[in-house]
Amino acid sequence: MERRLKNLQIEKNVYTDITIEETVIHRDRDRDLPMKVFRPGEWQPGDRRAGVVFWFGGGFYKNDMDHFRMQSEYFAHRGMVAFTPDYRLTVEPGVKIPDCLYDGKCALAHILGYAAAYGLDPDRLVVCGGSAGGMIAAASVLLEELDVAGESAGPCAMVLFNPALEMDLGMAARAENIVGENGEAINEDMAHLRSSLGEEMMAHPEKYSCIAHVRRGLPPVLILQGTEDPVCSKNLLFCKLYREAGNYIELEEYLGCVHGFFNPGRSERNFYYYQTRKRMEMFLIEQGLLAREEE
Repeated sequence: MERRLKNLQIEKNVYTDITIEETVIHRDRDRDLPMKVFRPGEWQPGDRRAGVVFWFGGGFYKNDMDHFRMQSEYFAHRGMVAFTPDYRLTVEPGVKIPDCLYDGKCALAHILGYAAAYGLDPDRLVVCGGSAGGMIAAASVLLEELDVAGESAGPCAMVLFNPALEMDLGMAARAENIVGENGEAINEDMAHLRSSLGEEMMAHPEKYSCIAHVRRGLPPVLILQGTEDPVCSKNLLFCKLYREAGNYIELEEYLGCVHGFFNPGRSERNFYYYQTRKRMEMFLIEQGLLAREEE
């Protein structure tokens, strides 16, 4: 039976050769969640295009569905179908970080389930995210225990922007040693993070740790991170384990940069936004998901 989309609304966009629509992620429990879809202007029903999913960051308690809007518009302009799904936040009653990870799985299952309607080739879907969103992206691939009904395929690659690949309970407990993107103390943020783990995650952190679930046969990965980011050491360990398991992974480090360095507005003339976007573009070309632009 053909699956159809509903509740689509056209929005204004920066590029004149793309369209932006809004739909909902149909989940098997709790409420539906919104998702924006970015399509190339020449998109046609029946297309089988490469796609990219971006999950926003924000410590699992801040919502900004436009976090990766600029990247989404750009890669739609380059011919891909891009998605920016919402997920529940830990400021909502009863919501813990495992619920956020589950919502990521639901979004992935939804996109794959409706691949034909989105003009998407399900074998050429890339998952991406920043910080907490990077953890959701990686968990959508690595944490098989959270798979949802109807999930029959998986992403072909991951691009992770300063991802949290292990829920470091020790770091969360040492809030006084952690600083934010501009050097400010973020004790309150870290205290909220500790309260958001939930009993299950506190008792069994390895169950939700992407590092603990590295195995052979995983898709190629690109990690983009600053050398002054607290997540740096854990991501270096993830890269080591990923390679030792026989998987392909690239790590691009940006000297002196802190958490969130890649976001628009965080560097002069958006230098690091353009640098990381170009690096991601190169990776997608290498993976056969994008054509090189003509000079």
